[in-house]
Amino acid sequence: MNPAAMKEVVMPTGHVKFFDNVKGFGFVQSDEGQEAFLHVSNLPAGTTDIKPGTRIEYSIVDSKRGAQAVSYTHLTLPTKA
Repeated sequence: MNPAAMKEVVMPTGHVKFFDNVKGFGFVQSDEGQEAFLHVSNLPAGTTDIKPGTRIEYSIVDSKRGAQAVSYTHLTLPTKA
C-alpha cells in the first residue's frame, strides 16, 4: 500500500455512560463529551452486558439515527465505590 494513501485513524476513548442489558443498548461518552449509541450486537461475541463506567476505546460510525459506537476495546473496568 502506498504510504501517502494511508490515513491515521484515531479511535476516541471514553466511558460507558449507560447500558441496559434487558433492552440491549446503551450509550458511551467520549472524553470530549460526544455521546454515541451502543447496541448489544456490537459487544464482543459472548458478551451481553457492559458495566457503566467502563473505560473503552472505540470506533464511531454514522447511522440513520446518529453516531453509533462499534468495535471497542476495554481500557479499564469500573471501580467499586
